[in-house]
Amino acid sequence: MLPAVGAYLAGLIAAALGAPAYIYLIVGLLAGLIVSVLVLAFRPPLHLRQQQGPKAEKQSASGAVGVVGVPTWVALPPWMQEVMDGDRASLADRIIVTRFSPDATALGVPEPYLDFDFGLFNGSVFTIFLTGEVRGRIRCYSNPLANMPEIVNPRVTDHSAGGPKYPHGQDFNLRLRQFISAEVRQQLVDGKGQPVTFSFDELTVPFGARDDSSGQRPALHLGTYTIRLD
Repeated sequence: MLPAVGAYLAGLIAAALGAPAYIYLIVGLLAGLIVSVLVLAFRPPLHLRQQQGPKAEKQSASGAVGVVGVPTWVALPPWMQEVMDGDRASLADRIIVTRFSPDATALGVPEPYLDFDFGLFNGSVFTIFLTGEVRGRIRCYSNPLANMPEIVNPRVTDHSAGGPKYPHGQDFNLRLRQFISAEVRQQLVDGKGQPVTFSFDELTVPFGARDDSSGQRPALHLGTYTIRLD
């Protein structure tokens, strides 16, 4: 198309100057050819033309407009941010004890111990994990037991990485094993059928939240229980 346009324009010029028809035809073809070469020489490559084309846009549910294929960060709704801030400030209160079950079947073994099973519920918006650490003491008959308990379930070998992850709304189990002295064992055996109180208020079982950038390690609130050992 460009040679024809060039021939037409050159023909008009030649006709205006009074040149023969074959002259302006030749001149027009040459002019069109030159224009075509120049246009092709300065035209950008195909892949650049594709990149420079119009970008497709997509509107998110929040009203933000972004480019398809490019991440668009959208601010959280105010109510959701409030929930997250509240959970972060009171994370220990969001992990709720739903079940407590003691196991005294090992009182008669050479190294007697008690197992305490806790059913826990993650009511926070964060995914949590136990660090595997235990500090403090359990109280029995109002006296702190000599040995520090240990976590036997879930087993956590790497305290820095934490154990299994428990997302929002999930139930999970914690089993503490408490080795006791011969004197305490005898007290429990002699008091079978009578109420005995175990307090975990001075025991620290830290946990973390995987999605919480603050790095805090609050402790579980395990409570105090009065039971009868049969």
